Amino acid sequence: VSERMLDLAGVGPGTRLYDVGSGRGDPAIRAAMRAAPDGSVLGIELHESVLAIARERALSAGVTNVRLRAGSAEEADWVEPAAFDAATARWSLMYMNAPDAALAHARRALRSGGVLVVASWVEPARVEWATFTRNVLARYRDLPPVEPHKPGPFRHAESVVLGCELERAGFAVEHEEELDVVVFEGTSADSIVAWCFDFGFARLAEELSDDAYGAFETALLREAERRAEDGRYRLRGVTRLTVARALHSS
Repeated sequence: VSERMLDLAGVGPGTRLYDVGSGRGDPAIRAAMRAAPDGSVLGIELHESVLAIARERALSAGVTNVRLRAGSAEEADWVEPAAFDAATARWSLMYMNAPDAALAHARRALRSGGVLVVASWVEPARVEWATFTRNVLARYRDLPPVEPHKPGPFRHAESVVLGCELERAGFAVEHEEELDVVVFEGTSADSIVAWCFDFGFARLAEELSDDAYGAFETALLREAERRAEDGRYRLRGVTRLTVARALHSS
């Protein structure tokens, strides 16, 4: 996904890239490798603890032209205006309280005509990694509905929602495409179940009785066993890549 985003953004030697929500360093570190030797990357991430992992990855890879800063992309007044050729936001905007604000800052950071590429998830039915546990748990208790217009993986499941936000921020959508990607891969069905629990997908099961909880765990494992592909166990999801152009300021 990161490589395709950088292709769509036209990142190459000399590119100056602004990465919104860098997380553990993707696609910021990959972008810096492409942009070397004269280009550079600025990545912004809310959580310092996550950025520590990204900095370690950059150090291990010998990447020196990436700057990673902790802060809110929704309050990035300090970013130099019109300083970047391209911007990326990989699975980050949808979790923000005010994605409009983050997009406005991204537009301000880009030169006119610069490109922004956003990765977001499509509707729940095609995003198995995010719904796998929930679909099994629904057999044992009533669940609160998915609220697509609140921060979460499905905030931008409808492309028109993101499209409107981009337009308000001063962008014009030029292209959309979808990729079916493997989000988790393990060597056993148990590894899928452990991953789901590690990420908190099973927290709604805590209210079940002991018997129901045991039945839920057994059912979850059985469903995980059905995800075997060539000796590996995978959870997938479809992500949408949206390419938008920064319009000339009036």
